[in-house]
Amino acid sequence: MKPIRIVIGLLLAAFLGACGGGGGSPGGNPNQPDLVSTAGDEVTLLPGAANSYGVSGGIPPYRVANADPATAFGVINGKVLTVFGVRVGAATVGVIDYAGDAISIDVTVGSSMPLDTTAPATLDLGLGAASARQFGISGGVAPYTVSSSNSSVVSAVISGSTFTLTGLLPGTATVSVRDAANVVKSIEVTAAAAVPLYTTAADSITVVPVAVTVPPTTVGVRTFEIGGGVSPYRVSSSNSGVVDATVDGNTLTVTGRFTGTATLTVRDAVNETVEIEVTVAPQVELYTSAPAAVTVAVGATSTFNVAGGVAPYSAASSNQGVATATVTGTSLAIRGVANLGGGPPAVAGTATVLVSDAVGSQVTITVTVP
Repeated sequence: MKPIRIVIGLLLAAFLGACGGGGGSPGGNPNQPDLVSTAGDEVTLLPGAANSYGVSGGIPPYRVANADPATAFGVINGKVLTVFGVRVGAATVGVIDYAGDAISIDVTVGSSMPLDTTAPATLDLGLGAASARQFGISGGVAPYTVSSSNSSVVSAVISGSTFTLTGLLPGTATVSVRDAANVVKSIEVTAAAAVPLYTTAADSITVVPVAVTVPPTTVGVRTFEIGGGVSPYRVSSSNSGVVDATVDGNTLTVTGRFTGTATLTVRDAVNETVEIEVTVAPQVELYTSAPAAVTVAVGATSTFNVAGGVAPYSAASSNQGVATATVTGTSLAIRGVANLGGGPPAVAGTATVLVSDAVGSQVTITVTVP
C-alpha cells in the first residue's frame, strides 16, 4: 500500500475512535491476511454513479471513513464496499478493520475518457445555413455546453452531445466545447463564402439610353449573372437617373436611362459587395475601318480599328483555315493563314469575318487570301 495510507489510517482510526469505534485488536493473529479491497488504489466514477467492490483480510467488521462525502462517499455492508460519486472532483474513501488497520481509495468523480469532439482544431466554414456543419461530443462529464467568442460571425448551438456551427459573417471566432468538469476543447473557426461574390459583368461596361434606341429598350438593357457569396442578392445605383439596375434571383439587369456615369453596387446577404462602373453613352452604330472586302497575303496580318456600338468587341472567321480574326480592345487583326507544317503550299480561299459588339450588332467583312 502507498505510504500515505499509514497516515490516512491513523487519521481514520482517530476519527473512528472519537466516534466510539476502532480501538486495538482483541488479540491479532499474525497469520491474518492484510486488509485489501478489489477497488485498488484508485477508482473513477461519473457523477451520480456508484460501484461496488469486495473487502477482505484484516479483522472484520469493517467500517468506512469519508474525507469529502459531498464529492464521493463509501458505504460498507459486510464485505461489500459501495462507492458513490456525487459531484465532479476528487475525494478519499477509507476502509478500517476492527483492529484499526486502514486502506485508502482515491476516488475521481468524472470521466475516465477525456473530453473530445469530432470537430477539427481548425475549421473553414462556409456562410449561411446551407454550409452549416454538425459535430459530436464524447468523453468528459455531461452535460456539455458550447459557445462562440464572436456569435455574430459563427453561431454555435448544442443539442445533447451534438453541436452545429453556422457561419454568419466573414471573420474568425473561437468555439469552446465545455463539459461539467470545466474541461474545454477549443476550435478555431474561419467563416467565409465558399465562392466569393461575383458577376459576369466587367468592372466597367457601357450601355446606351433606352429612350434613343431603335427599337426602344433593345440595346439599352443588358443582363448579367450573379454568383458566389450568399444569396439573396440586391443591387443599388449611385445615380438611378443615369443607370437603373434590378436583381431577379441570379440575374442582374442594367438599364441605361440618360447619358452619364454611375456606379452599381451588387451586395449579397452578408453585405459583401462588387462594384460595376457604368457609362451611358449615345448609341453609335458599330463600325470598323476595314473595307467590306479585304485581301490579305498568306502569313500576313492586316489591322483595323473598331468603334461604335457597345464594347467589348469580338470577331470570328467562318473559315479559320483561310483567315483568322481577333479583337484586342478596339484593334481588329485579320491574318492570312500560313502553312507552317511543311506540307503543300496554302491555296487561295475566302472567309467571312463577323465583328460583333456586346449587344449583338455585327459588321461583315469578306476576306480573300490569294
